[in-house]
Amino acid sequence: MLFEEKLKELGIKEKELLELFREIPRMPKEDKEAIVKAYLEIKRRKQKWSG
Repeated sequence: MLFEEKLKELGIKEKELLELFREIPRMPKEDKEAIVKAYLEIKRRKQKWSG
């Protein structure tokens, strides 16, 4: 649950992404970090395009 709280602190609230980390609790830390970084980059780019 600690990782889930960190995600929420980063502003990640999408249920699908949170469920991914719940479903695969033994995913290597590097993989989790890569997924989060990619997600945040996509979110940042979408915000740039929106305005």
